[in-house]
Amino acid sequence: MNTRSAMRDRLVTSTAPLLRRWHRMDARQQRLFGGLGALLVLAVLLAYVWLPAVRERDRLTARLPQLSAQLASMKQQAEEVRQLNSTSALAPAPPVATDIASLQSVFGEVARVSVDSNRAFRVVIPKTSYANWWDRVGDVQARHQLQMISLSLQALPGNTREVSVDMLLGDRTRVSPPAGASK
Repeated sequence: MNTRSAMRDRLVTSTAPLLRRWHRMDARQQRLFGGLGALLVLAVLLAYVWLPAVRERDRLTARLPQLSAQLASMKQQAEEVRQLNSTSALAPAPPVATDIASLQSVFGEVARVSVDSNRAFRVVIPKTSYANWWDRVGDVQARHQLQMISLSLQALPGNTREVSVDMLLGDRTRVSPPAGASK
């Protein structure tokens, strides 16, 4: 409150000489200075409020065709997105070389990894331990989100812990198992 009253007192003391001078003027001089003050206020409003608003309106009016074109383009793109979302899912792209290399690194150098005609990975391992193969299949299923579609697993003669593997790995919903394949 003290700062308010101090400011009010300062305002009163600074305007007091002007008010005394105003009251000493005759009516004609007061009208003349009042009119000049009104013109000054009008000029300031024109320069700092009206003209910037008019310039901004002109700028926005000039940009309106560009913004309309952008809106039309966005509406067209939104319609294309709606159409793409409403169409059925396309067949997945065939696996790429990086996927083959990734599976090759998981199953080791002995494995032969290729792409099957059904867009699945065919993995052939002539000799591996059953436990090692089982762990790696679990890793592939977890990390690469592939499922075993078909499997041919044969125990190697004379050694009960080593097997020969021929399997297909892929996304079960997109790849149909080959005829006669065991699951």
